[in-house]
Amino acid sequence: MQEKQPHPALAIVRLYKTGSINLLEATYRFRFLSGLRLDVSREYLLKVPRRNVIYLKDFKTKQNKLLRRSAKCQEE
Repeated sequence: MQEKQPHPALAIVRLYKTGSINLLEATYRFRFLSGLRLDVSREYLLKVPRRNVIYLKDFKTKQNKLLRRSAKCQEE
């Protein structure tokens, strides 16, 4: 018995999920392979969780502290 091959559009979802391609590129490729409308393709991909996203907790606060510290060093 033959194994079913996954649809080629799923490869695009995998590339987007791992961060290999951006949303715009993934949307156009996914639309081409799946036959869905562009807006539907984009909405579908937006619901896919991405693995390469890093959330920077308190980034603004830490960045401001570093900027103040470097400004003090330059004044001295």
